[in-house]
Order: sequence, then structure tokens, then C-alpha cells
Amino acid sequence: MLVVFALAAGGVAWARAARHDVIACNPDAIVHVESAGNFLQGHGLTAVERNYTGSPLHRFRDEPLTHYPPLFPLLIAGVSACGLAPEAAAGWLNTLVMAACTLVLAHVVYRASGGSRGCALSAGALFLASPTTFRMHTEAMSEPVFVLLAVSGLAVLSSYLESRRAVWLVSAAILVALAWLTRYVGVALVGTGALVLVFRSGVSFRRRLADASVFSAVASLPMIGWVIHNRLVAGTATHRPIAFHPPLLQKWKDGTEAVRHWFTPLEAPRAVRVAAVCVVAITILAVVVAIRRRQRHAGQGVLFPIPRIARLTGLFAGVYLLVMVASATLVDGLIPFNSRTLYPLYVCLLVAGGSLAGPIYRACGPGERAMMACSAAALVLTGAWAAGAWGLDSRQHSGTAAASWMYSDTMHTVAALGPDVAVYTNAGMAVQYQTGRRVFGLPTKFDAMSERPRAEYRAEMAALGEGLRKPGSLLVLFRPFWPAYYPSEEEIRREIPLATVHEEPRGVILEARRP
Repeated sequence: MLVVFALAAGGVAWARAARHDVIACNPDAIVHVESAGNFLQGHGLTAVERNYTGSPLHRFRDEPLTHYPPLFPLLIAGVSACGLAPEAAAGWLNTLVMAACTLVLAHVVYRASGGSRGCALSAGALFLASPTTFRMHTEAMSEPVFVLLAVSGLAVLSSYLESRRAVWLVSAAILVALAWLTRYVGVALVGTGALVLVFRSGVSFRRRLADASVFSAVASLPMIGWVIHNRLVAGTATHRPIAFHPPLLQKWKDGTEAVRHWFTPLEAPRAVRVAAVCVVAITILAVVVAIRRRQRHAGQGVLFPIPRIARLTGLFAGVYLLVMVASATLVDGLIPFNSRTLYPLYVCLLVAGGSLAGPIYRACGPGERAMMACSAAALVLTGAWAAGAWGLDSRQHSGTAAASWMYSDTMHTVAALGPDVAVYTNAGMAVQYQTGRRVFGLPTKFDAMSERPRAEYRAEMAALGEGLRKPGSLLVLFRPFWPAYYPSEEEIRREIPLATVHEEPRGVILEARRP
């Protein structure tokens, strides 16, 4: 499979050439990189993460990492120990993980599809022919490592179900444990494995229960240790308060759009997207009709068995969605349903689809086989076009001051301020990361995760006004970055008389008007 290796190498080269900003204005990325850097400096896994919304009553400060699991920052620190800055280490780590994902995905599909090189190559090509893949693997996000461990764990668990060798069961549990230490939603993998082991057929109930217990224990022990550590050092398990806040309709719409753009990415021309959808839809209809005819002629209900890995990934996708909805409803109102959080489902779809494509291809006639090949080619072409357009756009804007408010004139002005200037801002994490300056946050109307109104809001707004009236105090607002839990610029101006010191499209620096 030298072609797959070439694809993986080409993907890494394109990712490295296209984008170098692994932070990309994402607070999560800042936490991952900062905690890795603090760990290397002997401060432990700490970052501005527990009080990331800040307060006008105290400056942003580093606290123990609890809102995120530890594995991804530790991996960044490990790569950084080779001589790279943490930010550069995060970039190299995720692009190399992209190559590993391509190879693992192609290998899993090759085995599950009955040794079909075409299916393996198509799965690897579709994985790389996606702007979503390149976005995920060129930012300091934990999803790429999670996906690699999740697919590997499910594949090894599938091998155990076939061979019943204990080493595969323990290996699958270890991979799942590492995935859970990468993202808290990895609990879905533990649930998937336990369900499969308990309800599989052909094995005594005692053996099924024993296997599920061993798998669950090995997969859960590291996370149990991490949660206990968090309670001891920070007084919280995951920094996610329990509160009822069901996902709003907009979240579901965002999720639907993310899924739609897996196959019709906006970066591709409309005509290409429409043509690809038509080709795929016609192929699916023709294949279904052909298989139904052969079933009637053969006098049997099933022409081919569904590969085990396809069933496993399908079950995991369902459990993953349930965990996402439960989390968004009960523990973290900030969770979006977008291309990032749904990214594991895209990879599951490639694994299941590629695995099924082999037996379906063999069950079809020459005409349907040709249509399947054309359909795969249409999807790869659409995705490759879009990924190329994304790369060219990223390459054009990467590293320039106009690329992001994080590199704007406003940020440079803040960096040049004297150490005695007190800065209040709506982007405290970014300001600290970019300038090293400890700043104050703004009042928050409601808790970011529980979405409960905050009784302290009025007192904090009064504290903001009092702080800004002190000589040498400035209010810095970055307009492209404005979370809903902060008061708007207009609300702040109504509460506090302000004068403009510096203004540009991406940000404004204000001071209190003097009597």
C-alpha cells in the first residue's frame, strides 16, 4: 500500500505548508499549549482554564488543569522536550497524527472489506480529501489524538471478538483508556465496549460478564485516578457543574450543517458539490435496487455479512451522540454541535462505509461497480478541491496581522503597554498568551457552562466601573471575539462613560471619562 503511504506523506506536507497558527483564536488550544509549557517549566499541568471567563475583581491566574483531561498536553510536552516550542510541538504532533490516522484507517478498512485495496485507498483518500480533517489536524485540538486512539481501540476490540485472545482485550482497553484521558467524551468508548462484550452471542453469560468487567476496569482506572487527583488539588472533578440546559434548536441546526458539509464542503464550487451529490445519490439508489433483485433471485435475506468493525463503529457513533447530548443537557452548556465535536462521527462513517463497500461491491454487477467507483471518485474530487482551496486560503493569510484579532494592532498595542497599566478585556486568555500580561476579565451575565444567571453580575459591573476610574486603567475589547455571557459593548458604554483611546475593526481600547 505504497499509495496510502504517499497519500499520508502528502497530507502532512500540505498541512505544514498551509497553516502554522495552531491556536487559531481557540481558547481550548491556548489551554493545551500553555499547560504543556507550564508542565515543562516544572509548574505541573496548570493553565488559565478554571476561571477562563475571568472577573473584574481579580486578574486571570493559572490553576490546575481540570476542565480538560491530561493526555494531549502531556503529549505536546513530550514532543516539545525534543527542542520545539510547545506551539510548534502541537502543530507537528497533530499533523503526524493525521498521517497515522490515514494509515490506520486504510488498514482497518482493508481487513474488514475482505482485502479490498480500492476500499482502503478510497477511505484514506476521503479522510485526507476533507477541509475538516486539515482544520482539526492543524490546530492544537485534542480530537485528532482521540480519533486515532478510538479507531485503534475499536479495531483491536474487533480482533478480540474474532480471536478471543486475552491480549487483544487488554490492549483494546488500554487504547480506550488513553482515548478517555484525551477527551472526557471517551466514556462513550467504554460504554460501547461494555455493551458489545455483554451482549455478544456464542459465549456463556459468565464469560461475557467477566470480559466486560475486565475491559471496563482497565479502561476506567486511569480516568478514576485523574478525577481523584482533580478533587484533591482543585476541589472539582472536571469543572463542570450539573444543571439542566437542553441544547437549543440552533445547536441541532449547526450539527446538521456540519454533517452536510462533510460531503459538500463550502470551499468547493457549487457546481462540483451538486454534481457529486447527484452521482452519490444515483449510485446508492442503483446499488440498493441491484441488491434487492439479487436477494429475490437468490432466495435469501442477506447476501453478505456486515463486517464487525462496521457494527462496532455504528454502535460507538450512537453512544457518542447520546453522551454529547447528555453532556450538553446536564453538565456543559458550552458544548457546540459542529464539525469539531462531530469529527469522530465522520471518521466512524469512513470506517463503516469503507468496510461495507467491499462486500457490497462483490455483490453487485459490473454496472453498479462502475457507479460505485465513480461515486467514490466524485467525493474524493469534491473534498480534494475543497481541501486545496482551504490550504491556499490558509497559506495566503497565515502569520499576517490581518489573519486574526489575536495578531491585530489592538493586541500589539496592549503588548506595548507599561507593566503598571491595569487592563480589563473580553479576551483575557488570548491577551495573556500573546503578551504575557495578567489582565482582568469582564462581568459575566450567566455561568458559561451551567447557563445559570449569576447573582454577582451587578456587583462585578460596579467593580469594573470602579477599576476603570483609577488612573492607568484601560478597557480592551476584541470585537470578533464576543461570547454571549459577556455584556455587549453598548451595555458597557451605557453603564460606564468611556472615551476611545485606540480603535480599529478588530478591537477598541477605551478609558473612563474623567469628570
